[in-house]
Amino acid sequence: MKLREEDPERESTVSASVGPEGGGDPSEGDPTLKSVTPKLIERQELYNGFGNGLALAFELAVTPAIFGLIGYGLDRWLGTLPVFTITLVLACVVGLGVRQFYGYDAQMKVHEAAGPWARKPDTDTDLNVDAGTRHTPPEAPAGR
Repeated sequence: MKLREEDPERESTVSASVGPEGGGDPSEGDPTLKSVTPKLIERQELYNGFGNGLALAFELAVTPAIFGLIGYGLDRWLGTLPVFTITLVLACVVGLGVRQFYGYDAQMKVHEAAGPWARKPDTDTDLNVDAGTRHTPPEAPAGR
């Protein structure tokens, strides 16, 4: 079975083979995947960005509300009305902030490593290829 999407405005064609179980690796030798235009790829990345943003917004809004409701239930049950509500909501907000910070830091490290500005090891200047030894700079005179 073949799936095919045609967009006459951008004149791009995407097709992928799908096996009987719904599987199939589209990157394995399918020559039609080379006709994917950069605009289509950018649009897919844009849609993925919208999906990730919506998921993040939902997480940041709903998770503290759930923790607040759990804290409110504990407070009503134990008779300590604002204590668990405030504590659980604050702990949730701090936890989400820490998670966002470290998640963003990890994403930026991956992005920086993949960029053209990333520092790559330069073996020609660090190693003496003929002798197979590491090149060391000359020593400074000891008299000064």
